[in-house]
Amino acid sequence: MTKQKKKNHLGQGLITGLVLGVIGGLMNAKRPGYQTRSLLKEKIDVATEDVHDVRFKVDNLSQAVQHLSNEGIHSLNTATEAIEETIRHFKEETSPRLRRVQDKANTLQTHVEEESITLQQLSPSQNEKIDA
Repeated sequence: MTKQKKKNHLGQGLITGLVLGVIGGLMNAKRPGYQTRSLLKEKIDVATEDVHDVRFKVDNLSQAVQHLSNEGIHSLNTATEAIEETIRHFKEETSPRLRRVQDKANTLQTHVEEESITLQQLSPSQNEKIDA
């Protein structure tokens, strides 16, 4: 037998057992039929109300999760934009300073190179006077 046929037989057996159990229980009931029907109707009404209540709560939960998700995405986008703006502003503010520092470093390097060349061009006797 294939798995599908086994599942069908199992399902049919469960349904048949359930139906026969309900019929047997109703036949051997200790109260009259009208009381059993009334009690059964009450239990079905309560179960139906509970199912509706659960469905309502699940719908509300789903909406709350969706709302939180949308809010979270909005907050994340806002924070990302603020960080990007701060970085851009920082770059704009520091760019001139960095250029000035770079210019001064270049000027200093040029002066050091010029002084080095000047020292090398001095005669050995003048170098001895400077070292002393």
